[in-house]
Amino acid sequence: MSKLSILQHRLSGKNRNTEESIMTDAIAWLCRVVGKSKNSRYRTLISEVAKTTENSKIEKFAEKQLDLFEDEGVPQFLAYSKSSSE
Repeated sequence: MSKLSILQHRLSGKNRNTEESIMTDAIAWLCRVVGKSKNSRYRTLISEVAKTTENSKIEKFAEKQLDLFEDEGVPQFLAYSKSSSE
């Protein structure tokens, strides 16, 4: 598993609605790292983070990163979900 994939699994977790300052900063920076990679495979994930978070800082960082992805036609990252495997 690549380092970028590990970051994606963190972003797809439950913590993106936190109000805890340290966790908010961490998730916002994860969004930024993924965006700076310009790997369009993660566009859907970052878009989902922006749409579903209740935290305005995380939403702002995620939305800014969407402009960095070029091709929307690439296969997208699918987050692992425990509930889907049970």
